Amino acid sequence: MIENIQGFKFPFRFDERYGRPQMLSGAEKIRQDLLLMLGTRLGERAMARDYGTRLASMVHEPNDDVLRRMIEEQVRNALIQWEPRVLPVEIRVEQKEGELKLFLTYVLVHDSRTERMVLPLA
Repeated sequence: MIENIQGFKFPFRFDERYGRPQMLSGAEKIRQDLLLMLGTRLGERAMARDYGTRLASMVHEPNDDVLRRMIEEQVRNALIQWEPRVLPVEIRVEQKEGELKLFLTYVLVHDSRTERMVLPLA
C-alpha cells in the first residue's frame, strides 16, 4: 500500500533520460515531505498559512532547555496536524556545543514500519 504513494521529487527536475519529471514513491516520498514540512516557515505558503513550523525563526533563540522543548512541541504539532501518514514515536532534540540536532522516530501508518531521521537545526 505504501508503494502507491507517489509524487514529484524536490527540487523539481526533469529526468534527462526520459524527459519527464523525476518522481519519488513510498517511504522516500514521505521522508521528503516531512523534510519539506519541517523546513517550511509558518505563513510561507499562500494558500495554507498555518502549514509548516517556526523552526527557522527559533535558530537565534538561546540554546537552552526551553528551546529544546519548544522545538519538540513544534515538530510534534506539525506532524499531527499535517502528516497523517506517520505516527510520531520519539521527537528528541540534542544540544551539544552550540549545535542542535533533531532526532525523529516515526511509524509509517500504511505498513507499520519504523523510520528514523536526524536533522541538524543549527
